Amino acid sequence: MLANFGKRFFGEGLTILNNQIFQLSWQEHLAFVYDLNGKLLRSMRNTLEGWGLTNDGTNLIFSDGSDHLFYVNPADFKTLRSVPVKVGNMPLASLNELENVGGKIYANVFLTWDIVRIEPRTGCVEAIARLDRLLDRMTAEERRYLQSDTNFVLNGIAYDAPRKSFYVTGKNWINIFTGRFVDQ
Repeated sequence: MLANFGKRFFGEGLTILNNQIFQLSWQEHLAFVYDLNGKLLRSMRNTLEGWGLTNDGTNLIFSDGSDHLFYVNPADFKTLRSVPVKVGNMPLASLNELENVGGKIYANVFLTWDIVRIEPRTGCVEAIARLDRLLDRMTAEERRYLQSDTNFVLNGIAYDAPRKSFYVTGKNWINIFTGRFVDQ
């Protein structure tokens, strides 16, 4: 079990690298490191907001809600480089939850129904999945509940490698959807 900080921190990103769990706080400018049993090992300063977190097997990669991906050293959270993310020539801001799958970064775009696939070296968006059709899979009551608060947005991506499936959900959703992204 991860450390319980109550409502002191708002957790925003989580990834496992080198047998350690890394977790971002949203506005508190902290990154926490745990062992695989959830024991807090240390915390590190993050100068930016934390919106999403993944890794490339060597470095941590995080988003701050801007149009950049930040590569940081997992030992001290110092920024090594940043990559601007673009759709064509247009910057793509509000990059949120991140997941690295097959060397590509998947990110949901906050306050939209979009998940994008990003080429991490160039920052080019290679594909956009529009997931507003998930609403069709919800009951009328579930849709009304989501529409009752603007914070109840698409906001979660996880990947199950053995099943080659993604899981997506949102803030305060009672549903978790599973499936695959396919190029058309």
